[in-house]
Amino acid sequence: MVFNNFRNLITRCGGLGNTFSMWLRANFKPFWAALQNIPVIKDVLNQFYLSALLKKFIKSVPRLPNHNLRNDFPSLYTVYDESRTTYSRLLPRQPEYTEGLPDLDLASSCFLRENFVPETNRNLSLLIGFYAQWFSHQFFNTNPEDHTKVNQPVGINLGQLYGSTAERMKSLRSGKLGLLKSSVRNGLEFPPIIPIPKDESGQNKIPIPGDEMFDIPFPMANSIPCFAAVHVIFFRRHQYVCRELAKWASANGKTMSDEEMYQKAKIIVAINVLRLTMHDYVAEGLQSSHVKIKFDHKVKKSLIWKFFGPGTYHPSNAIQTEFNFLYRWHQFIPEEIKVVKDLPVSNNQDMKALVPDIDKYDNDSLTFPDPDSWFGEDWNAVKWLTEKENGLERLIFSAASQRAGKLTLLNTNKWLVKNVIKPGMKKCREYELASYNDYREHFGFRRVKKFEQITTDAAILAKLKQVYKDVDQVEYYPGIFAENKDFGGVHGPFLAAIGVGMTYCGIFASRLFETDIFNEKTLTSKGVELANEINYIRDVTRMHTNLGEAKVHFTVPKNNPV
Repeated sequence: MVFNNFRNLITRCGGLGNTFSMWLRANFKPFWAALQNIPVIKDVLNQFYLSALLKKFIKSVPRLPNHNLRNDFPSLYTVYDESRTTYSRLLPRQPEYTEGLPDLDLASSCFLRENFVPETNRNLSLLIGFYAQWFSHQFFNTNPEDHTKVNQPVGINLGQLYGSTAERMKSLRSGKLGLLKSSVRNGLEFPPIIPIPKDESGQNKIPIPGDEMFDIPFPMANSIPCFAAVHVIFFRRHQYVCRELAKWASANGKTMSDEEMYQKAKIIVAINVLRLTMHDYVAEGLQSSHVKIKFDHKVKKSLIWKFFGPGTYHPSNAIQTEFNFLYRWHQFIPEEIKVVKDLPVSNNQDMKALVPDIDKYDNDSLTFPDPDSWFGEDWNAVKWLTEKENGLERLIFSAASQRAGKLTLLNTNKWLVKNVIKPGMKKCREYELASYNDYREHFGFRRVKKFEQITTDAAILAKLKQVYKDVDQVEYYPGIFAENKDFGGVHGPFLAAIGVGMTYCGIFASRLFETDIFNEKTLTSKGVELANEINYIRDVTRMHTNLGEAKVHFTVPKNNPV
């Protein structure tokens, strides 16, 4: 029994070498911590880890894609898509495999939750799910009229904050001091608040509840108050950066045009987001490895990269559709989102003393509607953030004070299964994506030969066997979430490996890493200071909300109730 379990673990992890590497990095925390506290070794280790990681995935995630959702074959369009808005794909279409798949309702039931299963390996808070949603929409803002495309050029461009086209960007700008347009309610600054467009019958033209919405690049965030709250924080960050640059310029007798101020602020906020994402979201949140990845804009110019990296590493012009489905973490969301009724925001000591445990407080809640219905006005983001007292602070603190769900099968709310998961699986079949086993093989992992090599969870195992006639029929989308979460991970070993690979291939494909802009000449001395002052989500909540020193993290304390 023990031997079989060990053999299944090795297969699931992709071989003995991968298994040993995962085990090594997930253990010996004091050793790794001590090593990473030595400045020179810390930098070398970080550069080596990133260089080796990107070299490992350069063939599996090609810079110039061979396939895309538009064509079933390699084409010049894929190579020369300078719009950078077409979804690529890692493997060609598999029509014969797709034709034999089980009923869609049955297959999507693999995700359906009976009882909420919390994430306990990393003790993630619900806040990490809403940050992931906000951050990833610069990659996955799929065009509703053409699902082979995204609405903006892919990459670290913060299109979800600034817009993607020149016309949209211009519409959001104030034309003064680089600032974005804004509305002020109760003395607080928000993105512009506008009426929701109506059709001739008086119904909302877009599926957003209520009468008002924020004029932001991703309108559907107006139906998800916590998503909108994260957006507002980074909107305020941009405004703050512009005003600080203006103060610096005035004090130093410098002049900067609106355009220069706007562009400098965008670069600074992009650096802030990258630092926060790598230092907090990944290293402190998602990553079970004790070898922590840090932001280093010089890594591609280092000697370590020269000797251990992939060599030539061009910016990519595509985003993988497989990455889109990998990033659908709807299991994070519980059956109801609890929201504290009150916070002592006027007293910083009281805020600092708050325990991030949602069940210690009187709560309101956001509950999902019936699967055949849409969200009611209680989900309207403008109402939550501008009309409810301390609405933004309550949403953010509450999300940071309750556990996220485990990213596994049989753990997704029924509304999300019907309205998000099932349509997603339908798209996978329309795109004729290859099987879970085919993708394992593509990334150099062993093919699994039996269901027990995917998971030892009895309920998930039974469900997979009910839905799929054999292990080779398991689909990519449910397959990656079915895996055991080995070595204390948030993800299974295959999903973790390809997720990290595609994430960092995407981050380092950004043209931000091809230019020398991280200096005072480009950003000013004040700009460099602003770029380096954000490392954690608590840094932006402390500066741009009334949460002060409240404990806002992507994890909850280990002793919080499960």
